[in-house]
Amino acid sequence: MNPAKSLHDQFVLWKSEHHGGNRSVQDVRALEDPDGIEAHLRAIRDVEDIRIGLDSLDEAGIPVAMYRKYLPWWRRLAMNYPTNWGSAGNPEELYPSAIMDHLEGLASWFAVTRPPLKEAERESLRNVLLEATALLEQDESVSDLLRTYLGRLIREMQNALDDEQLAQRFDFDEAGRRLWVALFGASAQSTDEAHKDKWSDLARNLWWPSVAGALGSMPGLALTVATASGH
Repeated sequence: MNPAKSLHDQFVLWKSEHHGGNRSVQDVRALEDPDGIEAHLRAIRDVEDIRIGLDSLDEAGIPVAMYRKYLPWWRRLAMNYPTNWGSAGNPEELYPSAIMDHLEGLASWFAVTRPPLKEAERESLRNVLLEATALLEQDESVSDLLRTYLGRLIREMQNALDDEQLAQRFDFDEAGRRLWVALFGASAQSTDEAHKDKWSDLARNLWWPSVAGALGSMPGLALTVATASGH
C-alpha cells in the first residue's frame, strides 16, 4: 500500500465532506461508527508509514528534505485535534491544498521505490506467523470465520516469505495490517484469558513499525475496529 496516496485520498474525502464549512471534524469523522474509527486509525498509520518510508528514500539517495518539512503538518491533519473538533470549520483551513499537494508528489516516489523486507524483518515475521498458527490450534473459542481468514492469511504470507519471486510482488504492508487487525480480533473473541492475552501480545509485538509505533498504545480502539470489522 502507498501510504502517501492513501493519506491524500483520505484527506480529500474528509475535506469534501465538510460542505462549505457547515460540519465539524467530529461529525465528518464519525468516530462512534466502526468505519469512522478505521478511517481515522488508518490515517494515523499512514503518517507513521510515511515517516518510515522517508528514511528508506533517504537511504536510497533520494532528496526528501522538503517532504520531511511537511510531515508534522500531515500528522496534525490526520489527528486534527483539537482544531474545530466540535465546531464547524472552513474546509480549506482544515485541509490546506498546498500541504496536501505534496502528498501526491511523495506518492509518486513511493510508487516506484519500494524497499524489500530486511532479513531481520523476515525472521521476526516468520516467528509471529508460527506463534499465530500455534495459537489457532490451541484456542478453540475463536470463530470458524476468523479461524479460516487468519489461517489463509498466514499461509499467504508464509508462501511469500518462502518464494523470492512471489515476495517481490507481495504487498507485505497490506498483509501485515490485515494480520494485525485479525490478531486483535482473535483476542477480542477469545474466551480464554491466557489465550486472549497471547493474541493481543502477539499483535503488539508485530514487527511493523507503523503498528508498534503509532497504534501499540491504543489497544482499546484496535479491539473496537477488529470486533466491528467482522473478522
